[in-house]
Amino acid sequence: MSTDVGVENPTRRDFLKIASSALGATIALEGGVWAFLNYTATLRPPPERTFPPDFIYTGPEIKYLGEEASTINTIQQDFLITIKSPSQLPSGEATLPWKNAHLITLSMALQRLPPSYLHHPRSPKEFMLIRTNQDNPYGIVELGYASRSLVVTLARNFSPHAPEPDIHNIYGDQASLLTASLAHEYTHAYDEGHLRALTDWIEQMGWTQAADNTWKNAYSQNLPPAPNPIINPVEDKAICAGLMAVRPDILSFKRKRFFLSRPEYRDWGAVKSNRL
Repeated sequence: MSTDVGVENPTRRDFLKIASSALGATIALEGGVWAFLNYTATLRPPPERTFPPDFIYTGPEIKYLGEEASTINTIQQDFLITIKSPSQLPSGEATLPWKNAHLITLSMALQRLPPSYLHHPRSPKEFMLIRTNQDNPYGIVELGYASRSLVVTLARNFSPHAPEPDIHNIYGDQASLLTASLAHEYTHAYDEGHLRALTDWIEQMGWTQAADNTWKNAYSQNLPPAPNPIINPVEDKAICAGLMAVRPDILSFKRKRFFLSRPEYRDWGAVKSNRL
């Protein structure tokens, strides 16, 4: 089931949250995996879940020609996704087209994801590619996932081989930051449809939930480096998946071992090259 939403008349909060990522806002998933955080540390099975309709963007788009169009077509065929490139933000600000180098970087990043992430009932099926018309020294790459739609926002000054912003100083270059960000959002999507995998993470990584629904970690010294404090197991797992993709050397032994031991990650290149 799908819902068409145009940028001129958005009718769902999902669209506003997705599109707002280009302005540096935080995207919060409603329902899905985040609903799991409302359950206590008893880890009792949640009731049968329902998901909102898939998001489909129908607003004005940038039309690509030449090598960019060819690269987009290849990505769509290889990863079974639909790519759209909004030509303006909800604010009315015009966006810039992605360069072919950006598209190739996206393709290479997708190739570094776990194969299990790419084809399951909650995997993203529509990409909205946005490139803002301004430089951003901090938000070079911003992603947000909701309702099987993934927004990938690049600042005008994104450059794949340039160092990542100082606010991160974790992943290396900007291409690696994009790869880690994709792995992060795809982990949220995967966990929406595979809550048992998230439950196992909670149990094994020492997360407990208080009566007020806040989360505490018994081994905070093993939490991964991140620009912002990690306050729940959903973000912990997603951040660690991103690091496993590009910087497994800075993960704790237990966190790395989780990915190495799970069947859903068996065919992941990052696992194959980091067998203990």
